[in-house]
Amino acid sequence: MRRLLATLISLSLLIWLSVIAMAADGAGTVRLGIEAVDSDLQYFDISLEPGESRELTVRFSNHGEIGTGASVFAADVYSLYGGGMGMADIDAPRTGATEWLDLESTDLELEPGEAVEETFTVAVPDDAEPGDYITAVVIQNTDPIGVGDDDERFVQTVRQGIAVAIDIPGDRQPAMEFGEVRHSISAGSSVIEVDLQNTGNADLRPDGTFSLQEADGDEIAASPIGLDTIFAGTGTVIEVTLTDELPPGDYFIDVVVEDEETGASASAADRPFTVAAPDPTPEPEEALPGVVDSVDERLARDPVLIAVIVGITAIIGILLFTAIVLIGRSRRSTPPDQVPSPSGQSPAPAPASTPPAKRREARSPIRQLAPSRRNDSPDSE
Repeated sequence: MRRLLATLISLSLLIWLSVIAMAADGAGTVRLGIEAVDSDLQYFDISLEPGESRELTVRFSNHGEIGTGASVFAADVYSLYGGGMGMADIDAPRTGATEWLDLESTDLELEPGEAVEETFTVAVPDDAEPGDYITAVVIQNTDPIGVGDDDERFVQTVRQGIAVAIDIPGDRQPAMEFGEVRHSISAGSSVIEVDLQNTGNADLRPDGTFSLQEADGDEIAASPIGLDTIFAGTGTVIEVTLTDELPPGDYFIDVVVEDEETGASASAADRPFTVAAPDPTPEPEEALPGVVDSVDERLARDPVLIAVIVGITAIIGILLFTAIVLIGRSRRSTPPDQVPSPSGQSPAPAPASTPPAKRREARSPIRQLAPSRRNDSPDSE
C-alpha cells in the first residue's frame, strides 16, 4: 500500500508540473489566416475610375490549436527597408486609400478550424488622381502571447494581411529622389543608409549600384543594389553593411538606381558623410533583469487554463484521499499477531500451557505498539 501511495504522489506531481509548464510556455499555437475570396491572386488587384466602387470579400480563419480572439482592420501600407510591403498598426490613423474602405475595426472570437467571411466596399472619390494606390486588410490576435523561456521571454502579436491594390487609369509620372545619408556601427561593422523616396504616382522596383570612396576619391567598396517594390508616394532606405568598421574621417558615396519597367531613375553623386571618433567607453552598469509575464498573469488571462488546473487539482486530491482511506482500512483489518515488534522481528507465539493472565500480558505490548505505527502513516507526515 505504501508503494501505491508513492506511485500516486509521483503521478500527481508529474501531472501538476506538466500543467505549470503548459501555463508558462503557452497552451497552444496561434495561427491566423486571411485570404481574398473570388480572387485569382493572393491579394486584391482592382481597377476603378474616380467615383466608382466595388464590393470585396475577405475570409478570416484560425488554423491554430486553440481558440483565440482576433482583431480585423484596414491599415495604411508603407515601404519597408529595401522595399516591400509594411502595414501600419491597429491604432495608427487611416490616410490615403485606406479611407476608401468601409471596413471597420472588429473583434472576432475564432475557434480552432473556424473561418468567417466579411464583405466591404472600396469607394474611389470623385476627385481621385490617376495612379497606383494600395492599402491592406489585417488580422491579428487580440491579446499578445508569451514566447520563449524565462530567460529570453517576450510577447508576440501574430499578424497576417493582404494588399488591396487599386489602379486608377490615367497618365503615370514615375519619379524617385535620394535623401539623407547616415552612418552607424552595428556588431563591429559600418552600416551606411541612404533615403530613397518614390515621388511619382507609379509603383517602382529599381536596381542599381553603390560605391564608397575616401576623401581623396579612392574607391574602397562597391556593391550592386536590388530593391523590392517602393509604393507610389512612400519612401524606403537603401542599407549597405560593410565587412569592417570605417575609421574616423570623411567619405563620399555614389548611388544610381533605375526602374526597368518605367525607365525612372535617380542618382546621388559624391554625397558626403563623416565617421566621428568614438566617445570614451563609459563604465559598464549592471543590467537589470527584464520583466516577463508570470504564470499568474497568464492564468488571469486564460479562464480555460484555470478550469483545467482546478480540475486536475481536484483529481489529484481525490486520488490522495482514496489512497489514505485504503491504507487506513488495511491497517484496521490487519490481525494484531501480524504486527511486527519494535525490533523488526515477529514475536514468538505463546505456548499453549501459558495461563490466560500471562497471555494477556503477552498481547499488551502489541496493543501499545499500535499507536506508534499509526504515527508512521502518511496522515502524520
